[in-house]
Amino acid sequence: MSRRSSTTFALVACLLGEVGGFWRMNCANIQLGRIDPIVAPGKVAGHVHTAQGGANDKSTYWTPLLYYQFANGSLINVKQTGSVLYYIGRGTNKSNIVPFPPGFRMISGSAAARSYQVNNVPKEPGGRFVLSTGDPTGYSFHGDFQNGWNQTTLAAALQSCASNPNSSGDINECPTLVNSYVKNYNQRCPLRPQQVVEPVTGLMPKLPGCINIVNGPAPAQPSDMNCPNTVVPPTLLETPESTPLPVVVPNRGQPFGLQDWTYVGCSNDTLNGQRVLSALTFTNTTNMTVQMCQAYCTAGGYKYAGLEIGNQCFCDNYLLNNPVINTGSVNQGMCYYQCPGNKLNYCGGQARLDIYNNTASAQLPFPSVQPVSGTYTTKGCYKEAASGYRALSGASLANNNMTVDVCAKYCLGRLFNFFGVEYGRECYCGASLNSTGAAPDSDCVTRCMGNSGQTQSYCGGNSRLILYYSSTL
Repeated sequence: MSRRSSTTFALVACLLGEVGGFWRMNCANIQLGRIDPIVAPGKVAGHVHTAQGGANDKSTYWTPLLYYQFANGSLINVKQTGSVLYYIGRGTNKSNIVPFPPGFRMISGSAAARSYQVNNVPKEPGGRFVLSTGDPTGYSFHGDFQNGWNQTTLAAALQSCASNPNSSGDINECPTLVNSYVKNYNQRCPLRPQQVVEPVTGLMPKLPGCINIVNGPAPAQPSDMNCPNTVVPPTLLETPESTPLPVVVPNRGQPFGLQDWTYVGCSNDTLNGQRVLSALTFTNTTNMTVQMCQAYCTAGGYKYAGLEIGNQCFCDNYLLNNPVINTGSVNQGMCYYQCPGNKLNYCGGQARLDIYNNTASAQLPFPSVQPVSGTYTTKGCYKEAASGYRALSGASLANNNMTVDVCAKYCLGRLFNFFGVEYGRECYCGASLNSTGAAPDSDCVTRCMGNSGQTQSYCGGNSRLILYYSSTL
């Protein structure tokens, strides 16, 4: 059984009235446990909360954690992926909304409430959902808020965005917030170690703390939600002091990382299924850094190194597929995934590459279609045959040392007048062509795996042949 939940908060800045404008922000889970800085500051709280943060502001939002109770009484937490926060402008005087004052705190709802039974969720026979407050009805769901906004930023956002009736809520439509928007927030602000040292997730025989499950409709009593003085509370860890450090963003054309490497820029990738850098790649989800990728590409003999989605490294001697770098629809802000091995550097983005150039490595001639091999001449890029058949069905060879000349020699020795190279390492021979038609040259840009030195030739593509023909056989 898989259960998952998400939370939506609506912070209404004015009293009832027509919605005039709003913005929304994603927030990551940053803490799980029996913590409550408002109700129980510096102490172990009565029930478990999941706390969210990591959006534009330094505020914290927390709600009860949801559990599922099996028929045998055991419980398991329902995984929560984060929250979406809505700041909504309402009322006839919405243009005069003011920011929350510094230190503002708010509680909405009651942990003791038990007034109705929710029956419209899927349940296993005998099972039910239960909040960490001991509530199977859902009525005790509550939200707490501790203000951490920069007053100037929030005031400007309220004036320019909360009163805009044409807003879709996308934070990119609010210029005041775009400058400080935390992208990739779930990695930038990950779940922190628990401050209350006790298990609150996984299969457990009872809810954390001294919580009794109370069905209602009468409210839960304090004795149902709090431990008596005779119970020794779990260890409460202090929050370590920390100083935020800025991520270092390289400048285009300037040195960055290892010696001789300079930054090219943030580029698109995988346009039309083709990568900008495709000769060599590796992934490291825990220790990837800019320098690690550069060293890997240097060892492989490649001029360019590119990092993507935080943990992927790509190498090549060419920038392929006509990359768009820091212009038009691609901008520097799209390469915002932190490197797991050094969170003060960025390692690309979603389908976006941070590209570096080894200036000590000479630029090689760009790959091309080899026009002739012996008595064979190229006829262009062709599609494979219909499913279950081959365009050239006489003989075949595949290895990682494939070149056009290797394939030509193989087919010539078997007296075939046609041959084709495909997907970088495959060779096919035939006396006739059974293709479904010609294909664009851009479909045949996979380099021959046996390429070496200054000569770099193409060997077809995915289900695409570069076809060669000899009239003398």
